[in-house]
Amino acid sequence: MRPAQLRASAASSLVNLSKGTPSTRASG
Repeated sequence: MRPAQLRASAASSLVNLSKGTPSTRASG
């Protein structure tokens, strides 16, 4: 994976964690 993709995935994961969506818990 490219650094840009890693940053994007990390940012999206942080947003999901802040929202507390069930999908985040399932994926994580």
